[in-house]
Amino acid sequence: MPTVLPDDLTVRQLRELYSRGEVTPMDAADDALHRVEADPGLRAFAHVRADEARDEARAATARLARGAPLSPLDGVPVAVKSMVALAGLPQDAGSRVLQGRRAGRDATLVGALKQAGAVIVGTTTMDEFALTTLGPARNPFDRTRTTACASACRPRSTWASPTRTCWRTSAPPSPPPPTRARRSSGWSCRTRSG
Repeated sequence: MPTVLPDDLTVRQLRELYSRGEVTPMDAADDALHRVEADPGLRAFAHVRADEARDEARAATARLARGAPLSPLDGVPVAVKSMVALAGLPQDAGSRVLQGRRAGRDATLVGALKQAGAVIVGTTTMDEFALTTLGPARNPFDRTRTTACASACRPRSTWASPTRTCWRTSAPPSPPPPTRARRSSGWSCRTRSG
């Protein structure tokens, strides 16, 4: 059974736990992977990199033990949308049209995350080409509804999202405060049926 970390843990708080030696990147990666496996009905992740994430966490744990972190993201579990190229993984952008397509190399974003030492847990599900609200990611409070965002809106298993999809990146999924919904483009991350 992995170490269970609080749902509302921020990246800063996680880094503080690392610096005090209370938690390691291996603990955080195991917690993240356990959360993904514990609730597959949410379909928050399109593809999980369990072995690779553990290898990355092991390397980060060793760097932190030597006192040589690569960056503030070193050892922090993250996820990227399935439209972002992650070498060797399917890059379907939530579309059946691209089903079976695999990324030949990492996107610049993924390369930067890897250079920073982030532990990439996998790719999140998203609406087709980030344009529709048809799912397949499900709202954790009402499984008959989608998250109504371009991806799974802050999967509970990760602490940082390079795309900052919804309101905050450091908290578990929760109903958003109404004043924080995006309105400038006419789109909102509010929950929708579908």
